Amino acid sequence: MRHFKLILPVLLLMTVGCTFSQALQAFQPAVKVAAQVTDQPSPTMTTTATPSAVPTAAGTTLSKSQALQLTLQAGLDPAMTVEPGIDPSITLRSGIGPALPSQPDDTPNFYITTFDGKTFTLGDYRGKIVVVNFWASWCGPCRAETPALVKLWDVYKDRDVVFVGVATDDLPEAVAAFAKSYHVNYLAGPDLNSDIGVAYFVMALPTTLIIGKDGTTLTRLPGATNEKQMRQLLDKLLPKQ
Repeated sequence: MRHFKLILPVLLLMTVGCTFSQALQAFQPAVKVAAQVTDQPSPTMTTTATPSAVPTAAGTTLSKSQALQLTLQAGLDPAMTVEPGIDPSITLRSGIGPALPSQPDDTPNFYITTFDGKTFTLGDYRGKIVVVNFWASWCGPCRAETPALVKLWDVYKDRDVVFVGVATDDLPEAVAAFAKSYHVNYLAGPDLNSDIGVAYFVMALPTTLIIGKDGTTLTRLPGATNEKQMRQLLDKLLPKQ
């Protein structure tokens, strides 16, 4: 019964679309039960930059993402157990800014450290179409759409299109393991304190934005996208081949 209570919130998240409001509602019982499962957080989930922490009855402080990750490790999806996957020499950074001239208010400049240690800054890609995908390792619809994004990147990478995955409300180790497991071939990195997701008013995961060559958000797609939908949207913005 204890493990059933622990897994139930994640089942809810994965079946109803992973909206933040639903995640918050489902999360509370998961925290209490996770504290009973272990008095110490897993060493693989140690990070210096996590979402806001929640104190548990057992005295252990778990972030929302840590509690959700514990529910995955409890047996719901063993394939997603967190494994070391980030080079310890890489210093992870993410945030909003610096401000750019004539930057639209709904598309603020942002930067993240990608899993290969490079820095992606949105403003550096003016003149290209940028697809920004907000996701998390615990999000079922995110898992469902990722293979299509991997395939699409191979199709559009030589056509002045850039893909970047922004993993928000999650642990760096978890998203690195996800990217490796799903063979993510485009730029991707963690939104360490969810600042980018907040600045972009991301209310559901996944959410995908298509940003035009002038830096303006042209399309916002809350929920999982697919190959057909993305091809139609991108092909309208590109010269015919």
